[in-house]
Amino acid sequence: MGLKGEGREVFSKDSVVQTTLPALRQKCIKARGADSDYRPLAAVDTAIWENQTLRNPHKNSKVSAQYHANPKVPVIAVSTAIVKKASLLRRNGFDVVLVFDGVKHPLKDDEHKSRAGRAKIEEKKANLLDAYKNPSKYSEEQVSLLKRDTVSPREDITHEVVSCARKNSIYVVGSALETDHQIGALQNQGIIDVAVSTDTDILGLGVKHVIKSMNKDGRCKVMSYEKLTQKVLPKEFGLPGVQISQFDVALYCNMLGNDFLPSGKANDGRKRTATKMKDYLSRSEEGRREFIQSYRDDHETPERFDKSLFFWQHAPAYIVVPKSPEVSPKDAFISGEYDIVLGSMMVSPNHRGDSFYREEDGTPKLGFMPEEEMRKNHNLGDDVEPPSHRDFFQLEKYVRTGKPLEPVEKQYNKNNQEVAHGANIRFEEVPVKFIQTRQLEFWLSCRGVCTVDMERPQMVTMVEKLRRNEVDALPYFVLRGGGAYVAVCTLEFMDEESVDWKTKDDALEEIRGEKCACLDSPEFMSEVFASAHNAKRLRCLKHLKSGSFDIVNLKVSSSLKSKLIPDSTFFVVEFSCAPSQKGLGAEGKVYSLRLAFRDTGSGWILMPTPYSLCACPVGVWICAHRGGEVLLLWAIRQCFKGLSFEELRFRLPANIHAFANQLHMVHYLYPAPYSSESRIEKKIKKEAKEAPTNDSTRQSDEDDRADVDARGDIELEDENDREMAAETDLSRLIDLCKEVTTWSKEIELSYEIRGVGHRYDPKESQAAAIEAAMPDTDPGSMARRQMRYINQVRSVRAGRAPRTLYGRFAEEYAGNICDEMSFECRLRDHMNDPYEQIYGDDAGTESDCDAEDIDGEYAYYEVDSDDEDYSGSERSTEDDDEDDSDGSNA
Repeated sequence: MGLKGEGREVFSKDSVVQTTLPALRQKCIKARGADSDYRPLAAVDTAIWENQTLRNPHKNSKVSAQYHANPKVPVIAVSTAIVKKASLLRRNGFDVVLVFDGVKHPLKDDEHKSRAGRAKIEEKKANLLDAYKNPSKYSEEQVSLLKRDTVSPREDITHEVVSCARKNSIYVVGSALETDHQIGALQNQGIIDVAVSTDTDILGLGVKHVIKSMNKDGRCKVMSYEKLTQKVLPKEFGLPGVQISQFDVALYCNMLGNDFLPSGKANDGRKRTATKMKDYLSRSEEGRREFIQSYRDDHETPERFDKSLFFWQHAPAYIVVPKSPEVSPKDAFISGEYDIVLGSMMVSPNHRGDSFYREEDGTPKLGFMPEEEMRKNHNLGDDVEPPSHRDFFQLEKYVRTGKPLEPVEKQYNKNNQEVAHGANIRFEEVPVKFIQTRQLEFWLSCRGVCTVDMERPQMVTMVEKLRRNEVDALPYFVLRGGGAYVAVCTLEFMDEESVDWKTKDDALEEIRGEKCACLDSPEFMSEVFASAHNAKRLRCLKHLKSGSFDIVNLKVSSSLKSKLIPDSTFFVVEFSCAPSQKGLGAEGKVYSLRLAFRDTGSGWILMPTPYSLCACPVGVWICAHRGGEVLLLWAIRQCFKGLSFEELRFRLPANIHAFANQLHMVHYLYPAPYSSESRIEKKIKKEAKEAPTNDSTRQSDEDDRADVDARGDIELEDENDREMAAETDLSRLIDLCKEVTTWSKEIELSYEIRGVGHRYDPKESQAAAIEAAMPDTDPGSMARRQMRYINQVRSVRAGRAPRTLYGRFAEEYAGNICDEMSFECRLRDHMNDPYEQIYGDDAGTESDCDAEDIDGEYAYYEVDSDDEDYSGSERSTEDDDEDDSDGSNA
């Protein structure tokens, strides 16, 4: 019913006052003569808010993602936005009623067709479908714009808004035809105090206060009927002080032009209309009637003008009829004790009409009967009782269908279990390229994939992998949360009394019992790691050996149940594991990790996803974290059988995050090749190793080992699939059980020799740091340091090594010594023959203290590794071939 042309600015701009919601509330209270605690009722044209949200300018908005989901999902972003706006009114002392549109009527058919033609929605929908079929022809930007331009209200959106409003104690009512007229009727009955809309014509219907916009701080712009009739229009017509009635305003709106007149065009324009209105208002009552008749006769479509003018005064609307005559319509509306009839919006508060106006000859003045227009599209069948006006007014039934509002259809997985909306996506109809990231994120979350910190390319890779492996969505009842994230709750305690976690020695006893007996089977271990190539196996080992697991966080329980298998008994082991990428930003980060075993009656088995799960991006499979936990449980059963919790804790690697928070001496963590600590380390490795490893396999393993930590979980998983698909020689795969057995023996030997299971023990490292900070008075230590400096100077001067920062320091420290006397003589004279104390009887021989030893030790100080061997010696490298694979000589 919108006004046309520049004349609409009389309503939308000239009649606007700036105020605040609290001030507007006080004005409503004063007009009512009510108490200070009275809460005025604000009627919202819901279609305005709904369309504002649907046409969100942000191309990747939640609204767009939800609206264009395939299959359909509830567009909760719309209902959330509407309730949020309503909450602003409620915080400022107003109650809110959302008013929804009714059926379309014949008087506005031309306008609806004109709007559809201007918007070209059907054409844009066709282009969007073409983009889905031919994704290479369209860019993501083009499709985003097409999505934004093809949104329109849907019944399921209305259902979602109504449901959300009722949950938040917000009134909802339906209209017979247009919302504007229903709001006018509610005001004329004294039910509402203000309206919320951007439509200019609603002020022309006589609504006193129309909130056009409002801010979070309560400031608002209000279209004022009082200002319109007392100031704006008298000034516009050049008749200061003239009295303007509601009929005069309606006539003015029809002379300006509106949606009910042909083609929706303005008839006379603002200036000519003002001149005619001045002529009209200057006449007597009889003269005014003659003016209207003359204007009507000269109009292009006189009959249409008659209907439009009548509609502006007596548009059909639902009228609230209190069941008790002593009760006001507003009190009846609040209490729900009322009936509903269809009548004119221009009613007194006690109107009891139950039919609509007809001409004297019996034909409708509007050209149609509203009740007939409302019911002609219902198609309810002869055996169905027609809904009442009260049903439509209270939105128990939708006036456009005669049936309850329909939500979107539920979604199911392959097991016919209900899943969350958005858990299914028809990728065959919508290419991944045009699916928003938040949709992919939710789709992955519904399959147990943790998407935290995951970039879109990784998500696309994961989606393709899950689709190839036909990983199905988890049922709705095992999910928690909403929005773009869900948490998987496959296993949970049924009540607070059943919460029973065991830790420390009790947990170890359970793990060593029959519930984890399946781990002892070689066939089981082979099956668990059947899809893991060497790169993944190495990462599993690195998690085990590098302190990713903190045994203190270990807990087990036999009291968890699953709604997926209600009668089954589960044994659950929970851990936390540090991520593979431990760089900046990952400090303290851990993944929650769970292994679930189920009693089948004939034995316990390890359950797959979603019972066993890791919170990492690839946790739906046997990721490196889950694989490392399996190896740890295997080691507890096979290698550390008799150890108590405290004994095991001192043998296992220190927690990586706790260790990383301390300061450590580099020479302690990475001892020099000929130090006593290095010889101890090699001795432990040599004694722990049961058999030599095949050279070709070792070389391949070392290649993987060098790069295994440089790849993220998803990249490693993708590469692992390619390697397994290309692998033909399974004998080249690392024997994980053998590796863990060797590692456990190294721990026991280290514990016997050092008193700790690992050199990386925080307490021992701290002691080494304290010792290193003390003054160095040991002659042997001083001699070794001077020997390194002198040989560095010799290498630089001979051109065999570059002059680095370390070299400049060595030259400054020991340059004079090289010039004055030989290296051996200087040390023997200065240190009283310390070589004999350090290296024994062979001290000073060229084979043991040649330049290669020293430069090799400090090769990372930019020494050219391609230089020829200049020592002239050929010392054995047999021990060095067994170099530390854990990177101690990095």
